[in-house]
Amino acid sequence: MSYDLTLFRPPAGLDPIEAIHRIEREEADYIVFDDDLQRLADLLRARVAGFRQSMTGDGSIELDHDAQVQVIITDREIGITMPYFRPGVTDMMRIAAECVEGLADEGFVAFDPQLDKIVTLADFTAMTAQYRDTDKVLPHIVRDARSQRSTTKPWWKFW
Repeated sequence: MSYDLTLFRPPAGLDPIEAIHRIEREEADYIVFDDDLQRLADLLRARVAGFRQSMTGDGSIELDHDAQVQVIITDREIGITMPYFRPGVTDMMRIAAECVEGLADEGFVAFDPQLDKIVTLADFTAMTAQYRDTDKVLPHIVRDARSQRSTTKPWWKFW
């Protein structure tokens, strides 16, 4: 489970929410930006110290940070992923905010599926609260898994 953001450049005249829904339905082949992906990676690495870069098999660029923030840059979108149930949410969100701000200067908008809206820096307090609300369910998940395990029979006991 992770907290995810999708950044993209909406085509002129198309509502960003409609554009992201087309991207999600994979109906948006025309939403391709012609930037040098390496230039975008360099921009993010200049804004946020500590990103390590690697290439993926499909030609996209992956940036990983010790604060457990991952950025994937493709020719259609940029994804930011932060795992749930980890300490350091403030640092993760700060890094994500730096990325969103830097890419906004390049014409990108950020969609947050957890809040179901286009977000800006003004939304990071609500985003952090959403992340923490999800973190609160971890003890319930663990408790439910333990109680279910103790009340069910092993798979091989069919009687």
